[in-house]
Amino acid sequence: EMQVSSSSTTTSESQDPSSGDPAVSALQQQLLLMVARRTQSETPRHVSQDLEASSCSSTQGKFNREQFYKFIVFPGKWIKVWYDRLTLLALLDRTEDIKENVLAILLIVLVSLLGFLTLSQGFCKDMWVLLFCLVMASCQYSLLKSVQPDPASPIHGHNQIITYSRPIYFCVLCGLILLLDTGAKARHPPSYVVYGLKLFSPVFLQSARDYLIVFLYCFPAISLLGLFPQINTFCTYLLEQIDMLFFGGSAVSGITSAFYSVARSFLAAALLHAVCFSAVKEPWSMQHIPALFSAFCGLLVALSYHLSRQSSDPSVLMSFIQCRLFPKFLHQNLEESAADPLPKKMKDSVMDVLKWDLIVCAVVAVLSFAVSASTVFLSLRPFLSIVLFALAGAVGFVTHYVLPQLRKHHPWMWISHPILKNKEYHQREVRDVAHLMWFERLYVWLQCFEKYILYPALILNALTIDAFLISNHRRLGTHWDIFLMIIAGMKLLRTSFCNPVYQFINLSFTVIFFHFDYKDISESFLLDFFMVSILFNKASELAIFFILTF
Repeated sequence: EMQVSSSSTTTSESQDPSSGDPAVSALQQQLLLMVARRTQSETPRHVSQDLEASSCSSTQGKFNREQFYKFIVFPGKWIKVWYDRLTLLALLDRTEDIKENVLAILLIVLVSLLGFLTLSQGFCKDMWVLLFCLVMASCQYSLLKSVQPDPASPIHGHNQIITYSRPIYFCVLCGLILLLDTGAKARHPPSYVVYGLKLFSPVFLQSARDYLIVFLYCFPAISLLGLFPQINTFCTYLLEQIDMLFFGGSAVSGITSAFYSVARSFLAAALLHAVCFSAVKEPWSMQHIPALFSAFCGLLVALSYHLSRQSSDPSVLMSFIQCRLFPKFLHQNLEESAADPLPKKMKDSVMDVLKWDLIVCAVVAVLSFAVSASTVFLSLRPFLSIVLFALAGAVGFVTHYVLPQLRKHHPWMWISHPILKNKEYHQREVRDVAHLMWFERLYVWLQCFEKYILYPALILNALTIDAFLISNHRRLGTHWDIFLMIIAGMKLLRTSFCNPVYQFINLSFTVIFFHFDYKDISESFLLDFFMVSILFNKASELAIFFILTF
C-alpha cells in the first residue's frame, strides 16, 4: 500500500502543469503506471505464498501432534499407536480376517510352548540360548510382518502363506527334537536291524536329535537364503514322494490331489492289513495255505490294478459323484455344461473306466485267489522263483531295450539305418494307412504278458513265501512285517501295471546284488525289490547319463 500511494503521489506531482516539458512528463507518467501495475500484481503473490507457508507450518505442526492410529483392544476400548498408516503398514501386516488372526495367535503360542519345552531339556548352553531365542523371536515376528516380494520382483501381490511357513517349520523341528529325545531316553527302546543297520537305537536317535538341533540353529541363515519352500509346496512335494515311492502312485497336481492320493493309498493299505493279519497270525504248513490269505492276494492284485488306472486329481470323480447322487444341486450349471461338451466327455470316460475296472478287478481277484490257493508257490520253491526271475529279465530286456533300439534311426549309435523298418520307410510320401508290422504286434503282446501275467505271478510268489516265513518267524514284529509286505507288494504291483519300463533293471540288480554279492544282508526278495526300486527311482532323477555325457 505504501508503494502504491507513493507511486500515485509521484504521478500526481508529475501531472502538475508547473513541471517541465510536457513530452517528458508524459513518458514519466507511463513508466510510473507500469511500475505501479507490476507492484500491484507481485504484492498479492507474496502475500499468498506467505499465507500458504504459514498455514503449512501450522498444519504440519498440528498433524505431527495429532497423528496416531486407534488400536482396538476390546469393543469400545482402544489405545493410541503414534504411527501414521504407511509407517504402521511398513512395520506390521494388516490382517482383517478373524481366521487368520486366530491361526496366527495359535502359532505364536505353539512356538512359545515348544520353544520353552526344548529349552527346558537343557540342549542349549550359554550363547546358544540367545541364538535359540532369536530363532523363536524371528518365527513369531514373521507372523506380524511377513517377507514379501519387492516391487522389482516379477511376483507381485501379498502372499499370505509365507506368513505361516517359518513358524510351522519351527514347530515341526521342535516336535521332532522332543520326540527323538524321548525315544533316546527310553528305558527299553525297540531296536530293529535292517540291512545290517541298527535302527531306533538310543545312539541313533540321539545323533538324529543333535543334527536337528544344529539345523535349527542355522534356521535364520537358511531362511535368509530362501532355501525353505512355502509350507504348501513342501507338503505337496512330501505327500507326492510318499505316494510315489512307497505306494507306487503317480504325480499330483496340487495339495488337494496329494492328500487325496495318500489317503486313498492308506485306506487300501489299512483294509489289506486287516485281512492279512488274520491270515498270518497263526503258523502255516507247506501243504496248506489259508483261504483268507488267498483272498488277501486277490484283493491286493485287484486294488493295485484299480489304483494304477485312477487319476490323482479327484475333481472329475467328485463331479461325477455329484451328478449321480445330487442332481438337484447341479441344476443351475446344466446350461453351462451344455455349452461346453468337455465335462460330459470326461464324466463319460470316468464312467467307462469304472465299469471296465469293475469287471476286470472281479476276474483278476478270482484268478489270483485260485492261483494263491494252490500250493504251487511253496511246493516249487526255489526253482519257480529262478524261472520267474530269468523269464522276467529276458522279456523285459527284449521288450524295453532290444526292440526300441532296433527301431531307432541309428541303433546303438553305430548302425546307419534302423534294422526293424516299417513298410513305409522307403516311401517319400505315405498315402495309405500305415501297415502294422510283426515286431509292433510282438512288442504289444510282450508288454501285456509282462504287465498282467509275469510280474503279478512273480510278486504273488514273493508274497506267499514272505507270508509263510512271517507266520513262522517274526523279524520286526507281526504288524511291522505285515505292513512292509503290503506296502512293498502294492507299490511293485502298481508300478508293474502302469510303468513297467524299468522294472526289469530293478529286478536284475536285485537278484544279482542280493543273491550273489551281499546275500548275508538280504531281508527278503520282496523287500529287496522294493528298496532297489526306490533307490533307482531317485537315482534316475539325478540324470546321471546326462551328467556323464556332459
